[in-house]
Amino acid sequence: MTVLEGVETVAGDISGRNLLVGRDRERRLIDGLLAAVTQRCGALVLRGEPGVGKSALLRYAERTSSARVLWLRGVESESVLPFATLADLVLPLREYLRELPDAQRAALEISVALSEGSLASPYATCAGALSLLAAAGEDRPLVLLVDDLQWVDPPSRQALLFVARRLAAERVAMLLAVRSQAASVWEGAGLPGVEVTGLSSPDCADLLAARGVRAAPHVLADLVRRVGGNPSALLEAVASLREAQLGGHEPVGELPLPGRSWERAWSERLDDLPEATRAALVVLAAGNTVPVATLGRALTAVSGSLADLDAAHDAGLVRALDIAAGDATCRFPQAAADVPSAGAGQGLAFAHPLLRAVVLRRAAPSARLRAYQALAEVCDGDAAVWYAAAGAGGPDDRVATALADVAVRTRRRAGYGASARAWHRAAELTHPREVRVDRLLHAAADAHLGGLAREAGSWADEAARLAGDSVLRADVELLRGRVLTWSGHPTRAHEQLVQAAESVVGVDPDRAGALLAEAVLPALMDGRITVALRAAQRSRLLGTGRSGHALPRSVHRGRALALAGLIGEANACLEAAAGQLVAADDVTDQQALTLAGQTLLDVEEDRSAVRLLSTVVDAARRAEAPAMLPYALAVRCELEGWRGLWAAGYADGVEAVRWAEESGQVGALGFSLVMLARIDAARGDRALCEQRIDRLRAEIGPYGIGMLDLHADGALGLAAVGHGEYDVAALTLAEAWDRARERGLGNPNAIPIAGDLAEAHIRAGEHERAAAVVAWLAERARTTGLAWPAAVAARCQGLMAEELPAAETAFAAAEQAHRRRRMPFEQARTRLCRGEVLRRLRRPAAARLPLREARVAFESLGARPWARRATAELIATGDRASRADRAVPAPARLEGLTPAELQVARAIGAGMNNVEAAAALFVSRKTVETHLTRVYRKLGIRSRSELARALVAAGIDDGLPGA
Repeated sequence: MTVLEGVETVAGDISGRNLLVGRDRERRLIDGLLAAVTQRCGALVLRGEPGVGKSALLRYAERTSSARVLWLRGVESESVLPFATLADLVLPLREYLRELPDAQRAALEISVALSEGSLASPYATCAGALSLLAAAGEDRPLVLLVDDLQWVDPPSRQALLFVARRLAAERVAMLLAVRSQAASVWEGAGLPGVEVTGLSSPDCADLLAARGVRAAPHVLADLVRRVGGNPSALLEAVASLREAQLGGHEPVGELPLPGRSWERAWSERLDDLPEATRAALVVLAAGNTVPVATLGRALTAVSGSLADLDAAHDAGLVRALDIAAGDATCRFPQAAADVPSAGAGQGLAFAHPLLRAVVLRRAAPSARLRAYQALAEVCDGDAAVWYAAAGAGGPDDRVATALADVAVRTRRRAGYGASARAWHRAAELTHPREVRVDRLLHAAADAHLGGLAREAGSWADEAARLAGDSVLRADVELLRGRVLTWSGHPTRAHEQLVQAAESVVGVDPDRAGALLAEAVLPALMDGRITVALRAAQRSRLLGTGRSGHALPRSVHRGRALALAGLIGEANACLEAAAGQLVAADDVTDQQALTLAGQTLLDVEEDRSAVRLLSTVVDAARRAEAPAMLPYALAVRCELEGWRGLWAAGYADGVEAVRWAEESGQVGALGFSLVMLARIDAARGDRALCEQRIDRLRAEIGPYGIGMLDLHADGALGLAAVGHGEYDVAALTLAEAWDRARERGLGNPNAIPIAGDLAEAHIRAGEHERAAAVVAWLAERARTTGLAWPAAVAARCQGLMAEELPAAETAFAAAEQAHRRRRMPFEQARTRLCRGEVLRRLRRPAAARLPLREARVAFESLGARPWARRATAELIATGDRASRADRAVPAPARLEGLTPAELQVARAIGAGMNNVEAAAALFVSRKTVETHLTRVYRKLGIRSRSELARALVAAGIDDGLPGA
């Protein structure tokens, strides 16, 4: 049998140097990332199957980098311990903690047990990790290598991915290795990545040659084919063959599948070990990288000792793990003689990550349980409870109760995701049925708040199956409906919530009312306004609402009334809830406050809406608890679109997309995309508008969220009108308008498609069809008292007028409606239409003033196709004044800022210093400084006071964070 000293995927030449075989593509990417670390930062994900060589590439990066290198390694046994991996990052960088904002420093120190306290939000820890790395990178460029990301505990993984996504101006590079099978770990992170695949036959030959192994060409080709070029599997296969087989003199026969071949190869070597050593390896596998002293005590508890592991070390199955004080880098010893002592800072680990899995799989269940129980006996704190939970062979109420206490502490320190897992394991170990259901509900609720949608749904379903009492089951259904709503399944959510309400209406009307109120939101998201209104009205008849449900019931009902066009009743509902809104907690009541702000927008109470939405955004950032931040930002983007603050709206929309992607909020992501698409359409960026709608329909479309379809058609129709494609616009918008009315939409502002449809019909020569739409708008204006439908109806009446008096009367009515609400884009369109009509009716001199006003407004907004139309009309009137003679208004100057730059400008303009802005926006101080420098240069200003004045001049005076 061929003997190999270990199973590395890097070759070692006779001089002892490590040589990476092949991997030209991966090395180029890594070299480029490392070469740029002094100038800019970046991250790269290495994906691949076990044993393919991801760790070898990380070691290549370590050898070739001149920057400081830190290693982090995920450990499967520690994946249930919150922030275990993050501690390995923070401890060697402790000297930089003093440079962090107080909230971030406190969050990091609490997370890694450097100080006591309750953790307000995991996002404080994430932002602190970014700032810590940024501070270290300023001192010296830093390369962070993360191996086995799939085994990193979820809170630490969240922090690492948070950092990787936001690296901008920091001198930090990140390389993360993860198994391809663990797709849920990295999918949706938005990070650049490369799939590390198997080696080619020539590269495999070089790998074996460097190990002193020769194989006949046809044998090598056959082996490479069977293992798919996986270097680890190849080495294991070769280790199982005799020299005659490698030379082609004897048949190789059937080889097991690659995964089984690894297990067989390791099993043969394990079988050669003494029984005491095999038993000790089970304890090592259960505890993995626990300190040597702790491992020794655990071995003693099972009648063993550290000496039992000597044979495994001598066989190359176990390696010393030297952890230098204050260094997160774990380095393997260079010689077999480096036997570890029980001193602090040293430990033991398996020579290959797959070996640990093999040991645990081979061990008898009783041996695994004894190992976990021994570790529970010698450990303390939460770790002891977790080991006890792992060692429980069945329900154990004592351990379950202790783990439930851990869950409560974990929620305060590590966030909802970590506490959810603790609650779920506690539920698994709980015998009393009602207590188990209660703990499953806690697990599902915390998972929902922690962004673990799949687990939340699964655990809520499990609780529903176990809940026997109808009232208890109704509580479960309330949570299930909420999870389904925000996971992108509004139709199912509404149906389940209504059914649950029907099941308890006879025994608990108040609980039924809460369920029906919860059913309003998914129906509205699905675009079924009539259905939502019916649920809201029934909910109102079933009591005033239990504690904690009164505000949502009022807000949901007001929202349904506003979309149905019952504006007076909606306003009365909001006024009745005014006291509750004032008393609401701006963090814990974010959903109700956001929906109330959106309702105020739809009833044209813009100032109240912007104050409420900005309160939510500001509180979410300052408290670092962004539960509703993506949706609040998206609604504020819509509001700023109406108010003509497109640069600010665009910045909010881009940030909303990012947060929605990270939190998995399907509805918020879709709404953010359509709001951005509408701004793109108005600006004339039709290709970008269509790209966003294509993404919406590809990613969100399968969820069937009806309201988003209407918004999408509205954006596409506006783009077509702006480019003069009136037939296309009329076809798209007419279908959307019909669907909206069929679903009960009575508020033209909620989805503003009717005005564009009427104009498309008029310009396409279909005045009869246009008249029907205009009549609906006029009727809605009279019934609702809203300014926008009144302005648009009058504008279209003027556009269709054949006589000057009728036209002037209509446009005067439109201008009067515009004075009731700030709508710069819509007012400019009205003036463009008036100028066109005056020129058509042979009044060129009178047409010039409204056309000039329209052109200036369009240019200040950046509405390029509309500005071109106004210019063309002016030229047709005989006005050839040069555009260069006019000064560019302040809002147009803001158009030159990127969304990230504008968000930084708003934070600084609100009075924050750089550190506070970094904390509020979840970026590093270095990123704030970089963006602020660019803002000053682009706007031609030199001070923060000038910046604040520029923002106020642009109209951004009441939506600033902290305002």
